[in-house]
Amino acid sequence: MRIKTLKNKLYLFASLIGCLLFAMPAQAEGLLHIHASDSQEVITLEVPDSSSRKVYTMANPDRLVVDFPTSDAPRDIALPANYKGVLIKGVRGGQFNPQTARVVFDLEAPVNVAEVEAVDATQLAITIKEAPAAKTKASSTKPQKEEKAAKPKPPQKPIIVIDPGHGGIDPGASGPGGIKEKNVVLAYAKALKARLLKTGRYRVVLTREDDTFIMLRERVAIARKAGASIFISLHADSAHTASAHGLSVYTVSEQASDSESEALAARENKADVLSGLDLSEESKDVADILISLAQRETKNQSAILANMLIASLKDRIDLLQNTHRFAGFAVLKAPDVPSVLVEIGFLTNKKDEKLLQSAAHREKVISGIAAGIDNYYKTQSKQP
Repeated sequence: MRIKTLKNKLYLFASLIGCLLFAMPAQAEGLLHIHASDSQEVITLEVPDSSSRKVYTMANPDRLVVDFPTSDAPRDIALPANYKGVLIKGVRGGQFNPQTARVVFDLEAPVNVAEVEAVDATQLAITIKEAPAAKTKASSTKPQKEEKAAKPKPPQKPIIVIDPGHGGIDPGASGPGGIKEKNVVLAYAKALKARLLKTGRYRVVLTREDDTFIMLRERVAIARKAGASIFISLHADSAHTASAHGLSVYTVSEQASDSESEALAARENKADVLSGLDLSEESKDVADILISLAQRETKNQSAILANMLIASLKDRIDLLQNTHRFAGFAVLKAPDVPSVLVEIGFLTNKKDEKLLQSAAHREKVISGIAAGIDNYYKTQSKQP
């Protein structure tokens, strides 16, 4: 998928910028000593206070991270010239925030932290061992047996998250006949899920399966946790004038997207802002750039999805004039999941209210949305 490819490119971009920001010439090897043996490596690091520190590992890529309180980060730290180990391929330091310095050891493979010990007031000893699941190094003297090529795994099916609006204590709009939006959209969501699963091409997740109230941000969180490829929120509209009728499709507005970008960039913990991309080590400027790039691509894909849905629905049902609309709906603000909100009709219009309760009309709407989704993924498969 194009979004997934963008994430990979962004991660590479972040890594390159991170190297430029933090990698410095070797001028302070005295800060760091490493004793390597066949079974483990012991890192001795000079810090302001060995009793106050955090030591942990991170993956993708594999890293060992040491955080400690100081405003004077060791930016010129480097691997000792006599390092003979096989677990560490590089080290860099920088100021994580005004109160905290960070030293990052780039690893050749995943490791386990066997022991962290304060040698004295300013000397910290960290013992690491290669994780059992890590591959053996090519430097092994034993000849390696040729492994049979693994069979390629079948491509993963895209995950579509469908969000029936409202629910529980939030009924949504109501029609003249007493029909409630929360019940209508749940029925449409379940029908759409069944239609998509029947094709065998997708995996489908509903944000709610029953009459449950879910916070707006939680709906987005459900989609991101599921690894959603696209997010479709279903609603039924209302208007002051009873003549308004027809289906419409919303994507996020530029103004809403800009304000959301600022909010995302301001978070202290940026590890979950973009799926698969940890921005916690990046400066605010770098994080802003990466978030903006991801949002731009997501908005483009959201617009493509909206246009595909409209094209597939226009010959099946009545559409609201200027069908593709823009708003700052909270459920459309995931920076890395193409998202649309479909208003399937107006409950405040007697004709629409009657149609929305019709199984035949529901079939037309669902078949149109499903066809639009199919066409969207066909365009994705043609993208480089």
